[in-house]
Amino acid sequence: MGKRSPQQQAHAISAYLAMGQDKAALGLVMSMSSQRRDKVLAKFPANISADLAERAENRQRSLEDRKRARMEKRRSKREAAIREATGSPRDAACSTHTLAELDPHLSKEDRQRVRELRNSMIFVTEVADRLGVSKYRVDQLDQSGELPHARKKYIRKEKGVWARVWLPSDVAEFSERAKPA
Repeated sequence: MGKRSPQQQAHAISAYLAMGQDKAALGLVMSMSSQRRDKVLAKFPANISADLAERAENRQRSLEDRKRARMEKRRSKREAAIREATGSPRDAACSTHTLAELDPHLSKEDRQRVRELRNSMIFVTEVADRLGVSKYRVDQLDQSGELPHARKKYIRKEKGVWARVWLPSDVAEFSERAKPA
């Protein structure tokens, strides 16, 4: 379907209004650029064009307010999660937040410790080797919650994949607990 002329759009809006479909008419008005809207609404009597323009502006403002509220809610949730994650360097290292997001909330020493912890994290193959078990057994331990992974790390190979990583201290602690008495 090609572009409609202002005359055709005005006719479509009139048809919607005649059928009592105010929302459809308003939707059509809102989908136009402001310059186009002015041309189309000029074809209506002043009272109708002013009413439609005002309703379209109110609707647009309402949509923008809702979007702004959603974004603010997301931002505040994220900030709360970051504050919660920065309780200790270990918590921050295991969080899903990037270092750039965590940096303003960490001291210089904590920031360095978080980097060290994240760089020392090991993948499933290394965990299996340290425990002397198969990767399948490590998967089972992770799923059961006996040895949960610390976080997921994005790895770029042929295509990007998310890999689970563990803190070496968690693996050593589990190894000590799992040893027969």
